[in-house]
Amino acid sequence: MPGMDGLSVLKNLRRVNATVPVMMLTAKSTEMDKVIGFELGADDYLTKPFGLGEFLARVKALLRRNRTDGPAVGATVRFLDFEVDFDNWSLTRSGKEIHFSQKELLLLKYLIQRAGQAVDKGEVLEAVWGYQSDAGSRTVDTHIAKIRRKLGDQSPNRIILTVPTIGYKFVAPLS
Repeated sequence: MPGMDGLSVLKNLRRVNATVPVMMLTAKSTEMDKVIGFELGADDYLTKPFGLGEFLARVKALLRRNRTDGPAVGATVRFLDFEVDFDNWSLTRSGKEIHFSQKELLLLKYLIQRAGQAVDKGEVLEAVWGYQSDAGSRTVDTHIAKIRRKLGDQSPNRIILTVPTIGYKFVAPLS
């Protein structure tokens, strides 16, 4: 790059914005080059030459990890008479603990982060379970049913709506 190298650009960018996703695309391929890039704040590091498929997959993963399209979810989230403590992996209703598995809480957190938005079941499978969508998979549906049962989530006062042909939507107001 004329005028400034990529590491200098990265340093300056991190002074201004610590959260914007950054992928370095570079010919510098030694382990030390990569370590320096990550230590200066790169979120991913891809060396030339690279294939278009790998590049696109990395960009999708970077964007998926850095989505900010919903409310920020801190260590503790409250909705209705529930409190979820993601640091301690616990959920209480009016002070009484309700047992949730870690996957159930990860799924609930994912939905809360996207509150008010319909989320695709395939996207949920990939984000929470780490595998690609399988058209026949009922994993998400099964876990949603368990969460609903434990929350006492029943019509007409739904906490998690089913969005036909898409997936689910968290609709409870957050406080």
